[in-house]
Amino acid sequence: MARDGSPVGLLNLSHAQTPSGGAAAARVTDDGNGTVTDNESGLIWLKNASSPELQGADAQGRVPNKAAALNAAATLGSGQCGLSDGSRPGDWRLPASADFCKAWTSSDVQGMCSGGGGLLRQKFRRPFLSNTQGDAKWREGDPFVGVPSGDYRYHYTSTRAPTSASSNSVGMKGELSVQVQVNQGATFINVDRANGGSVWPVRGPAGPK
Repeated sequence: MARDGSPVGLLNLSHAQTPSGGAAAARVTDDGNGTVTDNESGLIWLKNASSPELQGADAQGRVPNKAAALNAAATLGSGQCGLSDGSRPGDWRLPASADFCKAWTSSDVQGMCSGGGGLLRQKFRRPFLSNTQGDAKWREGDPFVGVPSGDYRYHYTSTRAPTSASSNSVGMKGELSVQVQVNQGATFINVDRANGGSVWPVRGPAGPK
């Protein structure tokens, strides 16, 4: 969302053209080495959105808490999770909620993606994610794989829970974390639970905490 409040990044790229009149650039680029580059933000995402090969992950690519999610991202490197990009542990990080979406309409415990500027796309539903070109909804392998499809599958983020939130406001006791639900384009303040959440590592400048 722009500073004046208007939405950005919501063009249908199947009809968009460059200033020279040529076809629009792809929304994202499959780099062919286990990574996908967001052509708007420049961020590099792991192609597998819920890899079970991440350190501490179960067979569905979930880790039990935010600390484990931070560690899974930080220890990722080439040779894991289909990577052949030459990256090393320490190159990857856990994404901030702003890496998924720049504009959230939010309350203390829940928000919805209301604009562009991040990986998610408001114009698509279930999931809020486009294909490589940006002209249709994501499908397995175009370009990402392993994107959780259920409404109760979450991705951990590095974003801190607001001070106005509390474990009482979400109805459970425990440490709070900000999690993104890609399927619904939503962000939630949740407590760390036994069934955990997924990790979608990213490379590039760190977003706001």
